[in-house]
Amino acid sequence: MTGIYDKENPMWVALADVFDNYEMDVEAFSGLITGQEMDLTINRYRTMEELLNYSFYVASTVGLMLLPILAPGKIAILKEGAISLGYAMQITNILRDIGEDLEMGRIYLPEEIMEKYDLREDELRAGIVSPQFIAVWEDLADKAECHYKKAFETIHEYPLSSRVPVKGAALVYREILATIRSKEYNVFREKHFVPDESKQAILACL
Repeated sequence: MTGIYDKENPMWVALADVFDNYEMDVEAFSGLITGQEMDLTINRYRTMEELLNYSFYVASTVGLMLLPILAPGKIAILKEGAISLGYAMQITNILRDIGEDLEMGRIYLPEEIMEKYDLREDELRAGIVSPQFIAVWEDLADKAECHYKKAFETIHEYPLSSRVPVKGAALVYREILATIRSKEYNVFREKHFVPDESKQAILACL
């Protein structure tokens, strides 16, 4: 890409200013690039550990990139929570986008969890909302809920100016899981979003 390292490019000027004024984590930036590369080469994960590793690179790194700006001086105490929030939100994405990912030839549900509940890949590709599929979905949703809970344990440490948007985003994202349940797990032919009235109710309680 021409001009990507051009010091006159406004994007790089702005990024350099951020690095000059905040204790930014360079590894988080390179980690996000690693995650993007994984999306180009990997379309199946065997274990939950492999999926969490992928989720770290494509989602948790974003939190680590933003943390020095959102909560200066609080990186050490908030780092694990930021990583967990990335895990939770990425698993939520995966559970919402199963149908969309299948169309692109990707399956992010770990093979070991599908085997645990006897969900066959051909059933998944056929878009059947079977008891086995629901069991796999709920297993992953439970893991997402655990990571949301861990993230919320330290979220009060954020300055108020950033605590409200971070917590609000997390609560709204977590609500996607409830929305999918209310739609009887139909993630194969529809992409679910939290209704505006639900968002407003959640944000009004912050």
